[in-house]
Amino acid sequence: MSWLLQEARTLAKARKLGVATPALYALDSVTRSLTFEFVEGPLVKDILLQSTPLPSSGMNVSSIIDLS
Repeated sequence: MSWLLQEARTLAKARKLGVATPALYALDSVTRSLTFEFVEGPLVKDILLQSTPLPSSGMNVSSIIDLS
């Protein structure tokens, strides 16, 4: 369950720093899942896949992210 708590803490820290984040509605330790607010707009994955190669490695995001 440690990654669940870390995710929730990271979200809270980002929000305190003024980063727009979706609301975290629930943390379920039994199913090991987080329930977030739905935010209208494009998926982050889609935005990243449309990006240019990463400056540090020269690789496209699609070659890094598991698309399955």
